[in-house]
Amino acid sequence: MVSGNGQAAPAGATLPQPLVVEVINGVGQPFQRSLTFSVNKSDGQITAFPQQGRQIVVQTDGQWTSQRQLPTGSRVGNGNNQVLVTSPGLSGR
Repeated sequence: MVSGNGQAAPAGATLPQPLVVEVINGVGQPFQRSLTFSVNKSDGQITAFPQQGRQIVVQTDGQWTSQRQLPTGSRVGNGNNQVLVTSPGLSGR
C-alpha cells in the first residue's frame, strides 16, 4: 500500500484521494502484475474506467502501481468501507 488508507468521505461519496498500491519483489524491485481490488466491507464500489464494481481486476501501470477510486457505500462510521487488494502467488502488507 502506497497511499489512500484512513480517508473519510460522506456515505455515497467518492474518497478524495485514490487508493494506490505498488507491487515490488523481495529485494524491492517493482514489477508488473495483475491485481484484484475487492470491497470486503460495506457496499461501496471500486472504479477503474470502464470497470466499476465490488471486485475488479486491473494491471499495474508503467510505474508498477495501481490507483483506483472508491465511491463509499451507504454505511456511515469509521472503518465501514474496506478494500482488499490481492494477486495470485503474492502476499502483501
